[in-house]
Amino acid sequence: MYIKNINDFKEIGNEFYIFGAGSLGKYTLNRIKNELSSTKILGFIDDNKSGKFENLTICKLNEVERNIPIIVASSYWQKISKILELNNFKFCVADLLSFKRIDDKTILNFLKKDLTFYTPNQFLFEVVENIDIIEPETLNWIKKIKNKTFYDIGASNGIYSILAAIYNNVIAIEPDISNCYILDYNIKLNNSNVIPINIALGEIKSIISISSLEIGEGFHGKFTSNSNRFLNDNSYISNILSYDLDSLIIDFNLKPPTHLKIDVDGAEESVLKGMFSTLNNEKLEEILIEIDDNNFNKINLILEKFNFKVLEKHNIAEITGSLIQGTYNYLYRK
Repeated sequence: MYIKNINDFKEIGNEFYIFGAGSLGKYTLNRIKNELSSTKILGFIDDNKSGKFENLTICKLNEVERNIPIIVASSYWQKISKILELNNFKFCVADLLSFKRIDDKTILNFLKKDLTFYTPNQFLFEVVENIDIIEPETLNWIKKIKNKTFYDIGASNGIYSILAAIYNNVIAIEPDISNCYILDYNIKLNNSNVIPINIALGEIKSIISISSLEIGEGFHGKFTSNSNRFLNDNSYISNILSYDLDSLIIDFNLKPPTHLKIDVDGAEESVLKGMFSTLNNEKLEEILIEIDDNNFNKINLILEKFNFKVLEKHNIAEITGSLIQGTYNYLYRK
């Protein structure tokens, strides 16, 4: 059973466990606390964690009472659902973020300018509403960039591209076709100076695969096959065109970037290896790149070869405000 409306929990019971001690679990807990005062959450289930989360005990699956229903609130809901089915647990999948909104436009004021974003579901609405807590330093960085050429690699729904385009020329590159549709729509809504490009970036020109934890407008959890996070199971896989950035700039006579924002979910090494000429170009001033701890030394070594040094390191938050562990934004400058 899939729950897309918070009030539908009432039909199942008034006591639950939440499977998933992460950002989706926290989001579901907060929605229940704020909107269903008669409903009680007894604890979280997460076989990879222990202790407390949001002041509730984290249990292993074999520790919970079978007569109490479970709310699955995790990006890995497919895998979890199969386990629960095999063990005859009563459960439902919380899908509160794909809930369709009647009002599908949201206004964001940035640099004294009202911008309109397409927010057809709750997830995209939360992204716009919580932009100040997700990557506040990224917003401050963008405010300082004026009259430059800004490349947004891994642009998703285009929110940072639109913000950067207030004072700059922007090229937004996004591999996922559904996210690129929203990116393009947001460009039109704001008449922004952004060129959207629906491809992946990598080391060479090729056809690669993209896997998605879920299909939905604007959702994250989409990884290309040149990423160390690529999913081979419990995901949707399709093929896409991949280009190296150096060839893309030459083949289509694009202005080289002065500023790069890179958010490619584990594909950083492949993307950087396809832009050595770009990295060597004296016009490139700064790079803001998301890197997880396991890849930092490798990525840092590549950038240092082109005389880029870390200037700042920033935390990244989920839309709920919870900090993402082990992954940071690094600001590099020559």
